[in-house]
Amino acid sequence: MIDDPWAQILLPALVNLSTSSIIGLLLWAARFGRARRLRVVRNSPWILQAAIVLVWLVAACFAARYAVATGNWPGGVLLVAVPSGIAFGFQWYENSRYWAAGIGGARSVATAELDPKRTLSLVRDSLDFLGTGAGKLTSEEEFRRAVLRCSAQGSTVRLLLSEPNASNLQTAAQRANKPIETYQEVVKQSLRVIADLHHNQGVDVQVRFYTGARRFRLMFVDDRECLVSYNVYASREPALSYPAVRLIRSSEEAVRSFYWAFQQYFNDEWEAARTWDYKEMPL
Repeated sequence: MIDDPWAQILLPALVNLSTSSIIGLLLWAARFGRARRLRVVRNSPWILQAAIVLVWLVAACFAARYAVATGNWPGGVLLVAVPSGIAFGFQWYENSRYWAAGIGGARSVATAELDPKRTLSLVRDSLDFLGTGAGKLTSEEEFRRAVLRCSAQGSTVRLLLSEPNASNLQTAAQRANKPIETYQEVVKQSLRVIADLHHNQGVDVQVRFYTGARRFRLMFVDDRECLVSYNVYASREPALSYPAVRLIRSSEEAVRSFYWAFQQYFNDEWEAARTWDYKEMPL
C-alpha cells in the first residue's frame, strides 16, 4: 500500500503526463513523417498504431497494479482513461481523413464486403452494377427480391455487362484453363434470368453491353454507397478473393468524395455502351 497522499496524487499525474507525451510524440511523428515522406511512416503505418497500442497496454497494466497497491481506484481509472482518450483521438484523426474522401471501409479480401446475398439485401430503391456478367448476383434469389423492391420504388435497375460474345472472354477462359465458353455463358445465363424477370414480373431492368475489358467491378446501392473491387482476367483465384473498398456518397460537397468520381465513370461508360432490347436472346 502507498500511504503517502502526495504520492497517490503525483504518481498518476506523472504517469499520465508520460503516456500523453509519448502518444503526442507519435502523433507528431505521423504528421512529420508524411510531410517529409519518410518511408517507414508512409509504407508501414501499422508501426505507429502498434506503438500506441503498446503504450496503452503499459499504462493499463500500471493502472491495475497501482489501484490494487493503493486502493485508489478512481486514480487507477484515470490512468487508463487519459491514454485511452488520446489513443481514441488519434484513431479518429486517422479515420476522419478517409471518411472525408468518402472511403467508408476496405477489406483485403472482398468476400465479406461483396458477398452477393448480403449486398443485395441492402438494396432498397436503386441498383447500378458494372461487371463482367453479374453471374454471382443473378444466381441469388435475393437478386429477384432486390429488383422487385427497386421496381416498387419506380426506379430502373441498370446493369452494365460485357458483350456476351466478346472474344476477350474466350481468351480469359483459355488462360484460366477453363472451357472456352465459360465466361460467355455467365453473361448469357444472367441475361436469361433478367429477361424472365422483365417479361414475367414487369420489372424495369436496363442492360447495356461494353466492349473490351473493364478493370473495375462497381455496385451502387441506393445512390448512397458504392462497393468497388477489380477484375483480374484469366486468374485462377476466385473473383471475390481480391481487395474491396466501400465508398460513401458525400452529404455535403459531392465532388469531394471518391463516390462522385466512380459514379461519373459509370455514367460515362453507360452512355457509351450498347443497349440490349430483350429481342436479342442469348443461345
